[in-house]
Amino acid sequence: MLELKKIASNVKIGEKGPFELYALDNFDFCENLDLQEEKGIYMFTNRKILDNGSINHEIFYIGQTTQYDKRFYHHHKEKPLKQENPNCLAIYPCSEKEMDNVEKDLIEHWKPEYNEKLKGEDK
Repeated sequence: MLELKKIASNVKIGEKGPFELYALDNFDFCENLDLQEEKGIYMFTNRKILDNGSINHEIFYIGQTTQYDKRFYHHHKEKPLKQENPNCLAIYPCSEKEMDNVEKDLIEHWKPEYNEKLKGEDK
């Protein structure tokens, strides 16, 4: 199992959160992950520190899982996400009851590129 390095806790991204942030160094979608969180919402992002010291996240994809340890092994968006080379995994821990509503809210708020493409693939 691949253990990701936690880079921040209880972080807000925009007005949303709190998120747990993990560095995606050497992440290739071919290993299961060893994370403390068991379930919740996840986002693949590019995290950039701007000249003024603030941090910006370009969000590529938002999803949900009840098993982080197995969810990313050959993820259905693996190929396009590899091309984007995300450097951060943002996790919003929540209960299974909350997942659908939280995921929908985050997708509607940020409109990530690969969530929109996924909707288009269903038509």
